[in-house]
Amino acid sequence: FWINIILIGGVLVSLICLWQMDLKALIAYSSVAHMGIVLSGLMTMTYWGLNGSYTLMIA
Repeated sequence: FWINIILIGGVLVSLICLWQMDLKALIAYSSVAHMGIVLSGLMTMTYWGLNGSYTLMIA
């Protein structure tokens, strides 16, 4: 349930990010979207989810 909400939120924030003209707001929305993806990967508690989240945090 929570993973679905996080992923939907990440997609919505990514769409908002596409319309931003202000660079600071663009970076802020992008960070929120990436942290949503990282959080959903961590919540799966699988090998691929944890490694993908770790890789996204480094990238």
